[in-house]
Amino acid sequence: MLRVDSVADAHLALQQSPDLRVIAADRMIADLCARLAVLDPAVTIRTERLAPVELHAEQAIPLGLALSEILTNALRHAFPPGAGGVIGVRATAVASVLEIVVQDGGRGLPAEPTPQTGLGSIIVRALAAQLDAEVTTASAPGAGTTVTLRLPLAQCRPAARASVAA
Repeated sequence: MLRVDSVADAHLALQQSPDLRVIAADRMIADLCARLAVLDPAVTIRTERLAPVELHAEQAIPLGLALSEILTNALRHAFPPGAGGVIGVRATAVASVLEIVVQDGGRGLPAEPTPQTGLGSIIVRALAAQLDAEVTTASAPGAGTTVTLRLPLAQCRPAARASVAA
């Protein structure tokens, strides 16, 4: 259901777009974070520095889906059930790259590397390939996990408005 909601969010953002072809990435990210935050009231999703970048619909929809999967994995696995925590999300546009970082202070991944074979990981890798984006994961047991998605900025354009931050 969350995957369907992510597509619906992207379509809603398109409807709010002045030309129906581009989506304000910062608004889309903030809206997605707000929607997913209700899944676990003990966990706070905090948005920081969301770059005002507009994406073409062809990039925004798979990006929204990938980000939804990353956030959902963090909500489900970062913290013990019922335990509080914070997941930070930031998006910056630097040196021709839109970089989105999702970082939690949770349990982290096991010390022994395990193949990322869950459906969410498979979907994120497939969507990243579709976007010509790079996804990296850094983690240590007890020290949280950071997932970074880097999308070439050549496919994006800076927005001519102020950023939205929650």
